[in-house]
Amino acid sequence: MEKIFTYRITTERSVKELIELRFKYILERTQLSLDQFIRSRLKRNNIALQPNDILYPNDSLDYIHLQSDEKDMPFSLEIRYEDEYIIAIEKPDFMPVVPRTSHYFNSVAYRIWDHFKTDEYTPLHRLDIETTGILLIAKKKKYTSAFHKLFQKKEIYKTYRAFVYGTFPKSVQTISGTIEKDTSSSIFSKYKLIQDHSEHSLTQITNVLHLNGFSDVTLAPITGKTNQLRIHLAAVGHSIIGDKKYYTDETIYLDWLNTKNDHLNQMILPSQALHATSVEFIHPFSGKQVFISSENQQLEHTKHTLMSFFNQQGN
Repeated sequence: MEKIFTYRITTERSVKELIELRFKYILERTQLSLDQFIRSRLKRNNIALQPNDILYPNDSLDYIHLQSDEKDMPFSLEIRYEDEYIIAIEKPDFMPVVPRTSHYFNSVAYRIWDHFKTDEYTPLHRLDIETTGILLIAKKKKYTSAFHKLFQKKEIYKTYRAFVYGTFPKSVQTISGTIEKDTSSSIFSKYKLIQDHSEHSLTQITNVLHLNGFSDVTLAPITGKTNQLRIHLAAVGHSIIGDKKYYTDETIYLDWLNTKNDHLNQMILPSQALHATSVEFIHPFSGKQVFISSENQQLEHTKHTLMSFFNQQGN
């Protein structure tokens, strides 16, 4: 099975430079040589590319992506709520919600389409690739606008639990400020929080449990900025355990990008300990109050893993 991605070239560069920028990880997974990859997987204006070709602005580039390029990942559909208009599922770890170049067939949306044999099913919001928990999905595209209006009006209330490094202060009840690109960071996609008392981004802390070496924090995001909870927790000095991008030592994330080394000595967990625990809203079609909670036992397993780790550290 294959998927063709089409891109519009904006900057003049060689094909090999483009592969280094965009397709390096995929090339490694295909086990093709660089020249084989270029000739068999890339086309410019519907003509196969050659290894020494140069791409120019406005060229149309097709990339042919095969299902075999992706690691075979298990997916068990766990539905926590269903009605005529939506389903709510448990999103698994290490799987993006929306298909993208390196994770097309291993995306929640594609697995849902494949399961129900229709691409009408549409995720109503996103969770980071490593975030687990409740995800809402519309059964038909025509239903999405009604739910998006609830999100825009902040009438869908979500809660999360995060396990964070250290003793999170119970005096912190809200985290807010302006989120902007962190231009001082070596990580291109990293953001930072400017704590300027604005409500550009706002998170409420609803419960804090102190454990040996870490804290179990319940959060309610009032706004829904990209990476918001991860940024907010890192900004107050208590980043999420396993979150490589917002860990204090940026070399961990930069090395992971190239080697996929999880650095478990520092990270403890292979992925971030962030879980979407519940969603609550007034249904836009039925008018009924809907409350959906996660029943995923992985969160408690992660908690016990951390307790065991920190107990051993203390001995």
